Amino acid sequence: MNGVRYIYSAAASVVLCFGGLAFAADEKQGDKPPVMFVQTAGEISLKDGKLTLMSPTTTFMSGKMVGKMPCHNFIKAWSEGGDSFKKDPPNAVLVGFGPNGGHMKMDVTLRNPRFEGSNLVYDVSLTGTAPEGMHEPALFTNDIRLASYAGCEIYHCEVNGG
Repeated sequence: MNGVRYIYSAAASVVLCFGGLAFAADEKQGDKPPVMFVQTAGEISLKDGKLTLMSPTTTFMSGKMVGKMPCHNFIKAWSEGGDSFKKDPPNAVLVGFGPNGGHMKMDVTLRNPRFEGSNLVYDVSLTGTAPEGMHEPALFTNDIRLASYAGCEIYHCEVNGG
């Protein structure tokens, strides 16, 4: 199951490295480019408006930059800056596989991130009904301009000299 978590992260990173042109205009307009996040976990729980990611990892990408970020840093970055997630809660898409191996998807709005032990917990509003039996989940979160990349492991993707 851990292998699939890394595949989700790697696939998202590669796709966005090749799709770096989408961020080019934004990068020139401000001093910090928008960053997209993918959080993966071995298991999730969705109960009573709480989404719990068990032992998650956070990967981020922006243009030709990809990297990993400790989840604690992600929570810290949540409330930093003028256009923070705390001020404007992000929309996200939770995807995974169902019990029969089919794809599952759920749109959520994330609020109030916190740790309970090694699990990352969000308060969520969701569109539609929560999928039951989802496994190998990945949470794709819209962009934010990070105030700092401190503590992040950053890689730069160069595609055909680009």
